[in-house]
Amino acid sequence: MSKKVLPGEVTPEVIAKWKEEFEAVFCYKTADGKVAYFRSPERKEIEAANSVGSSKPIESNAILAKAVFLGGDEEILTVNKYFFGFSEHLKTVIKKVEGELTEL
Repeated sequence: MSKKVLPGEVTPEVIAKWKEEFEAVFCYKTADGKVAYFRSPERKEIEAANSVGSSKPIESNAILAKAVFLGGDEEILTVNKYFFGFSEHLKTVIKKVEGELTEL
C-alpha cells in the first residue's frame, strides 16, 4: 500500500491490510487529538536515517518518521511541536528480539 491514507480514511479494514503487509503497525495519538499510523522500519530505512550522521539527530528522526508513516494526520511529521512529541517514541517502532551474549 504505497498511497498515504488521510485521517478520515483509516478504517479497521485499512488497519487490517497494514497488519497483513507489515510486521507491526503503531497508532500515535497526540494530547489534542491528532492521530497518525506508522510501521516498523526496514534496515535500509534505518541506514538512510543514520547516514546523515549523529550530529543531526532531528534530520535523522525526520527521515525515519517519513519513511515509516502510513497515514493519518501529516502535521505529526510537519509541525515541530507534534514531530518532537512523536520523536520521543520513534525508537519504539523499531521491532527487535533481545538476546544474550556470553563470552566463551
